[in-house]
Amino acid sequence: MSLPAPLPLVVGNWKMNFDEAATASLVADLTRRLSFERAEVAVAPPFPSLRAALDAAAGSLLAIAAQNVHAEDRGAFTGEVAAPMLAAMGNIHPQRLLDPRYLDPDLGDEPASPAELPVVIES
Repeated sequence: MSLPAPLPLVVGNWKMNFDEAATASLVADLTRRLSFERAEVAVAPPFPSLRAALDAAAGSLLAIAAQNVHAEDRGAFTGEVAAPMLAAMGNIHPQRLLDPRYLDPDLGDEPASPAELPVVIES
């Protein structure tokens, strides 16, 4: 008996657009409109709006992703976000790690795999 094929993952982000109120409104609208039957869906709002997105998506199948995560757990990296910061916020997936270019250990400072970070990417 074979396992069913995994659903495709669709991730959308809006770069440096939308404040917390607009993020909450969009995420709430997506949770009402999407069926989640044909794809897994995630959104990656700007870091300041992650909490609003998490709250608006609570109890739904909509996953919340971070647009970026730094390879270091802490340090003087202006404007960067560390994986432990994301883990402390809740169930946030680092969107950048879904890109296969960032899974290559030959890239130097980038994480070699999501398993190296304390943020769980769930299927």
